[in-house]
Amino acid sequence: MRFRLRNRLIQLLSLLAVVAHATTLSAAASAAPPVSDVPGIAFFEQKIRPVLIEHCYRCHSADALKENKLKGGLLVDSRAGLLKGGDVGPSIVPGDPAKSLLIAALKYESTDLEMPPKGKLPEAVIADFVKWVEMGSPDPRDGTVTQSKTFDIDQVRAQHWAFQPLREVAVPSASDKSWGRTAIDAFILKRLEEINLRPAPEAAPLTWLRRVHLDLTGLPPTPQEQQAFLDALTQTRTDKNSPATTPAAPTPDTRNPTPGPTPDPYSRVVDDLLARPQYGERWARHWLDVVRYAETKGYERDDNKPHTWRYRDWVIDAFNSDMPYNRFITEQLAGDEVENADSKTQTATTFLALGPYDTIANDGARARYDQLDDILGTTAVAFLGQTLQCARCHDHKFEPLSQEDYHRLLAAFEPLKNNDLEHSSNGRPIGGPEERKAHEERVADHMKPF
Repeated sequence: MRFRLRNRLIQLLSLLAVVAHATTLSAAASAAPPVSDVPGIAFFEQKIRPVLIEHCYRCHSADALKENKLKGGLLVDSRAGLLKGGDVGPSIVPGDPAKSLLIAALKYESTDLEMPPKGKLPEAVIADFVKWVEMGSPDPRDGTVTQSKTFDIDQVRAQHWAFQPLREVAVPSASDKSWGRTAIDAFILKRLEEINLRPAPEAAPLTWLRRVHLDLTGLPPTPQEQQAFLDALTQTRTDKNSPATTPAAPTPDTRNPTPGPTPDPYSRVVDDLLARPQYGERWARHWLDVVRYAETKGYERDDNKPHTWRYRDWVIDAFNSDMPYNRFITEQLAGDEVENADSKTQTATTFLALGPYDTIANDGARARYDQLDDILGTTAVAFLGQTLQCARCHDHKFEPLSQEDYHRLLAAFEPLKNNDLEHSSNGRPIGGPEERKAHEERVADHMKPF
């Protein structure tokens, strides 16, 4: 019921916006200055047109449209273009500077709408624009508005390589059959041959050992580990050259308990490094960078988030336990809603509270949606590989994502209240019923002497 009511309200507000837009355009058109408004036209020619040409035409004119450089769908090289506006609505409301987006942009009233983007104009120039709008926006440029280039979401989606369905691809045939161990190597070698390049020679054993240690744990191999690796290689060569003997017992693999043949020295090194706690500690850092991990809230107060380290440890444990990726995503987005949710899955949802949080914002509504925008943007980059935040104000310019897509996804995070996000970082009761009961019993036992 709540979601149906919200959808009805959205439809009603959208209809009202369309009606208001049409009314504004009609009123603005009727407010066109008479040709006899000589003082107003002179004011425009002396104070307004030169500024538009110098600071705006580069990105908001018919020439910019021809060169595919038009920004925000806005044309300011005609009166009709200013009245029509761009992606965010009409730029001017003749006679009413307070309702004119152009004035708000020149005054830098919102960080989302600042023009020119490279620096605010002098106050005297801005005052001229305010006066010009108050005069009714006299403008002798009577050319019709040029239609901005449309953005066909479905067409772009159909052409974008990342949104094509998976299909079988034949493994290419390369001339050098001696190089490569897997089908992926065949693709690499084929591309190298196309540009007349050869693969680099295979790394020397100790060079390889150092690289794999640094890649997986961030720590170089010790002298003892280097010697053990060389001894294992020597033994392997000796075994290959000796008469057939009884095979050695299989070596257990901590990450794959199914018994199998004894791995070669290279595989044993990799398996050993993947089983070390340092593996998770190193590779968790990369994920923490992706999800903008921080232990403070940012902004001028930069308050601490005292329990955020628990999420850091959860990520480390996820890597070290080889958690399936789909579970890795699910617990971070909805770890409190999964079946048999416990303290660990609930800790994972701290992902949603890692971003900056303005505790003393002057504009609470704007701060709220900036926060939700940060959550959505991080989710899109981390799990979709998409910079979705561009679509907050307009259809994405390069990806097949519309402004409607953005706000539909944002609605999924709308139920997150500020106090929920605050508690996620400052401390909240977590755990299933049994965990909470056990915790309360431990606390009670601890307090008995007191």
